[in-house]
Amino acid sequence: MLVGFVAGSIVALWLGDESIEAARDAIDRVTGRRDRVNFELLLQ
Repeated sequence: MLVGFVAGSIVALWLGDESIEAARDAIDRVTGRRDRVNFELLLQ
C-alpha cells in the first residue's frame, strides 16, 4: 500500500493537476457519470 501511495504521488507530481483533471474527466465521460445521457452506450 505504501508503494502504491508513493508511486501515485510521483505520477501526480510528474503529470500535474491539469493532466489529472483531464484524465478524471475522460473517465467520467466513458463511465457515464455525468448528468447527461451517454448515447454511445445506448447504441450498443
